[in-house]
Amino acid sequence: MKQRIIFEIIQDFFVSTVLTLVAALVSGAGISFVPFVLDVLFAWLVNLIIGFAVPEKRIGEFLAQKLKLNKTLSFLFVLLVIVVINVVGISACVVLKNVGFNPMFFQIWGSLLPWLLLAGYIAALVFYPLTDLITKALTKSYKS
Repeated sequence: MKQRIIFEIIQDFFVSTVLTLVAALVSGAGISFVPFVLDVLFAWLVNLIIGFAVPEKRIGEFLAQKLKLNKTLSFLFVLLVIVVINVVGISACVVLKNVGFNPMFFQIWGSLLPWLLLAGYIAALVFYPLTDLITKALTKSYKS
């Protein structure tokens, strides 16, 4: 359980940082240090809440099992399900925070979502092994 929590905290931070960077670049908003850090922290908080409140991994595993996917495809599919759930929630919350709930919300969110889904999936794949190594190192040191 401790490993899952540590993994979630680290992986969510990496993915939230990438999503915030991509959203800033795609929207043309530019990147200023303090607003960027605040947006990363907000995205990370939303990501953590979703990650701990929604059984996204179990949903993905259930669907992968129903689809009878092999081990590799199952891993990739489960990760995709996790990313879709998180990115939809994070992006909706961040856009809502930044522009409010008005007609522009759907236009902005809709234009960012495909880019964020792609970036989120790539980030999750890229950072998964690094997060796994960090988690193992941290939990091993905690047992000493």
